[in-house]
Amino acid sequence: MSDRDKDAEILVLHHQVMVLERRLDAERVEFDSEDRAPGLRLQTRAAWAPTAPLRSLPIMSVERPATGADNQRSGSGWPDRPGDTALTIRVPEAHPLVRSATPAHITVLYPFVPVTRIATGVGRELAELLSRHDAFELTFARFRRYPGVLYLDPQPHQPLTALTADVRRRWPEAVPYRGIFGDEGLDPHLTVANDEGPDTWESAYDALEAELTPRLPLTATVREVLLIVWDGTAWCDHAAFPLRPTPPPGTATAQTPPPPRAVHEHSAARSSRYKGAAGGRP
Repeated sequence: MSDRDKDAEILVLHHQVMVLERRLDAERVEFDSEDRAPGLRLQTRAAWAPTAPLRSLPIMSVERPATGADNQRSGSGWPDRPGDTALTIRVPEAHPLVRSATPAHITVLYPFVPVTRIATGVGRELAELLSRHDAFELTFARFRRYPGVLYLDPQPHQPLTALTADVRRRWPEAVPYRGIFGDEGLDPHLTVANDEGPDTWESAYDALEAELTPRLPLTATVREVLLIVWDGTAWCDHAAFPLRPTPPPGTATAQTPPPPRAVHEHSAARSSRYKGAAGGRP
């Protein structure tokens, strides 16, 4: 079996588990050591390879054996602990198209550093770093697919990947997707739907894509990056970090960006569960 075949097999297996859990009303599927062995053999290469052949694949993983604090899980197959954070961009213009259980968003970096570090200077450094990046516009003109997933391709990728690269240079311990897809992580994408099983996803997404394509292209201006926090049950908005405003026509330099805006939306009614997208992620 080639490395690419192994990657594809991991994605299919994980998607099948997610569909089963949804049909069990979010009850987690438990595996014993014999059940885990084939998946772990496949995952060994994907987790430690220097490059991931399927770098653009959606955020899915075969669950690793849980020990200690890893038993605190988000319900999505990822070992998230209360206090874990992520950096994400909300795209309200795409909300009407999204059929997954999460708001329309693009992940900049998941996971980031624990929330306890934000108040110890990380938040200030992050605000300064992000303020050096100009606000930018994205266009969503086409749908693309992974096994079980329909997503929008945001163009251009460059300002998004530049944000991720800059944050990672400062905090290299924040490895995208915990290293499941190699050191570089995944290409930017906005998940539209991920709730179909292996027998129905192709026909279901054919119909959904035909329904939604007339609404494209969409454009969105990105002016801030959100820091979200896993509180043990949901991903909640914590703070918003402005990008550098685009200068008015004829102006040589941009305005000084405003300071970070605290959000702290932790009520059940206003929490945003980002982790459901593309098989579970912010």
